[in-house]
Amino acid sequence: MVPITAPDFPVGFHSFHRNPAYNYQLNRWHSLGLMRFEDIHNLGSMQTFGDWIHTMLALADQAESEERLLNAAFFCRAAEFYTTDGDVPDKEALYRRFRDLFDRATAQEPLRKIRVPWKDAEIPVLQIPATGPSRGTVLLHGGVDSCLEDVYFPMNY
Repeated sequence: MVPITAPDFPVGFHSFHRNPAYNYQLNRWHSLGLMRFEDIHNLGSMQTFGDWIHTMLALADQAESEERLLNAAFFCRAAEFYTTDGDVPDKEALYRRFRDLFDRATAQEPLRKIRVPWKDAEIPVLQIPATGPSRGTVLLHGGVDSCLEDVYFPMNY
């Protein structure tokens, strides 16, 4: 497996879907280079969360069969994003599949997964070593609906 340097960060905001929530999420992952335009440019028939989940999992299966593990991972992430209690497959199973695919896709990357103790819990962290002289620590985090893998490539860039 070849190390991933950084995906291309496509420029622009596209009309992938007429539903603004779906369109925003598709643009979010596309702009980070995690979903290819050719995979998501024609998804306008999705109407429900169930349609979204089914479509994203089909795209994940296709990408995984083509060894595009990073794309497969983020299609699983997209499916998990709109999964609610009682859905099949369940949110936790989708998140585990996403993490497994992400870990496989980034197996050769210089990152460490660590857990930082905080109060009575632990905070999961991706630690990336500096590629040149270190000038300190940079802390990058996403919003309330993101996970650490979402910010890996902008951080690594």
